[in-house]
Amino acid sequence: MKKILSILIAVSFVLTAMSAAVISVQAQNETDFTYEIVDGTATITDYTGPGGSVTIPSELGGAPVTEIDSGAFLSCYSLTDIIIPDTVRSILQPAFLFCSSLSSITVSPDNPVYHAQGNCLIETESKTLVAGCKSSVIPDDGSVVTIGSYAFDCSNITTINIPDTVTSIETFAFYGSDLTNIFIPQSVTSIQQYAFAGCSDLQSITVDPNNPTYHAQGNCLIDTESKTLIAGCKNSVIPDDGSVVTIGTMAFWNTNLSNIVIPFGITSIESWAFYNNKFTSVSIPNSVIKIESGAFSYCNYLTNVTIPESVTDIADDAFAESPQITLTVADSSYAWQYANEHQIPYTIFVDISTIFSDVTEEQWFAAAVKYCYNNQLMSGMGEAADGSKRQIFSPETSMTRAELVQVLYNMEGAPETTYTEQFQDVSKDQWFALPITWAFNTNIVYGTSETTFAPDANISRQEIATILYRYAEYKGMDFSVEDPTSLLQTFPDADHVATWAADSMASMVNFGVISGDEGRLLPENNARRCEVALMLSRFLPLLK
Repeated sequence: MKKILSILIAVSFVLTAMSAAVISVQAQNETDFTYEIVDGTATITDYTGPGGSVTIPSELGGAPVTEIDSGAFLSCYSLTDIIIPDTVRSILQPAFLFCSSLSSITVSPDNPVYHAQGNCLIETESKTLVAGCKSSVIPDDGSVVTIGSYAFDCSNITTINIPDTVTSIETFAFYGSDLTNIFIPQSVTSIQQYAFAGCSDLQSITVDPNNPTYHAQGNCLIDTESKTLIAGCKNSVIPDDGSVVTIGTMAFWNTNLSNIVIPFGITSIESWAFYNNKFTSVSIPNSVIKIESGAFSYCNYLTNVTIPESVTDIADDAFAESPQITLTVADSSYAWQYANEHQIPYTIFVDISTIFSDVTEEQWFAAAVKYCYNNQLMSGMGEAADGSKRQIFSPETSMTRAELVQVLYNMEGAPETTYTEQFQDVSKDQWFALPITWAFNTNIVYGTSETTFAPDANISRQEIATILYRYAEYKGMDFSVEDPTSLLQTFPDADHVATWAADSMASMVNFGVISGDEGRLLPENNARRCEVALMLSRFLPLLK
């Protein structure tokens, strides 16, 4: 990313250098500025001082300072305050790139082009917020309609309210900031690419439901008409309802994703979409046709990418600098040819339908079922009746309490356990006796009463959430959220969540394990085996 931005800055430097009659002067010690004088006016090209509180001089070399060049304060981490005089008429972005300590912006009240308000630098006529800082409050009086390019880049800002007077957010506006959540009001109808790229702390993305251009789902920002996912975060769950067909450029750039499921229906993964993330494996669905430049580059933890036969276009550098990667491909497919040509290790793809008679690669849960099967978490429910010796997975069958405990037992590696009689309905010779004993002794799963476990009872979605939450605690992981009530209230059926399950349901939603069903939590519904497979495929990587 820094390379890309450096190139952009370099371009502006070249253009500046092309101006006629340029005089370059190194400022004296008292100024700490490098500047150029052209046609009797001075442009600041670099700041070399110690930082802290800096006042831009109104005059350098006997010429009025009228311009601050792109990158003039690049990486000035010690800059805390900036004061801009009335002589400055032009500030080229990004002038204050990577000034992460900047907390105060002041402009002379006599400046005819710019003013400051709420520690925001604003171009008065265009109503564009040119630069912000970690202490910024965007004015809500109509003086800002555009959040400009690089306005909050690497600003250390953690929270910001975008008022309903803002209509557009430009390229790299919040690049690399410390935002933890973002709300897009109804008024914003233009969000340019990469606006939230590199926001690695971002946990939630929401959009006013009345916004005509964008919506949020599963902590993803989506262009409604084009069905393009333009920004995600570390808690994103890509919708599987057809509302997304394209993973946009830099959508998940450096977002700290620890797991991701790309659902069937996605057709294109654009450039740098998953650059520098932490997930270990990903299965490309059999709907994707194209994987563009750098889509999975610099993913140091990524060990396996499954690529189906539908993919017929992969950029040469799609997996650049991902050193541990192995591709799983169909024999003689385009991806197979790609792996051979680019000398990337590969294994031959096994179609899930060759394992289970009732699961196909096109189904939304296929990748999750494959994940659980490959990790020996879930197996079949018996042999298919077609004589093929395949198994049946029974994806629509509700999971029982005993079955889930068995899955957890498998996740833990079937630890050595001595049966103890805890429940009247769990005897020593039953297949679930040891898993239930282990789960009870570790406080992961309790009985339905002091004497009964109800092993054959169907398990609800909120019960699963609670059990997974306890398992995370058992593994020493903190999955708690600060305000579970507020998080759950974003769902229309939040009041159906039992009091005892509120914390765990909020946790699983927050970490992307549970994404809801058509916008609803459905906490009391029985969990189908396909749903459980999806939850597990999202949950288990979080523990690594």
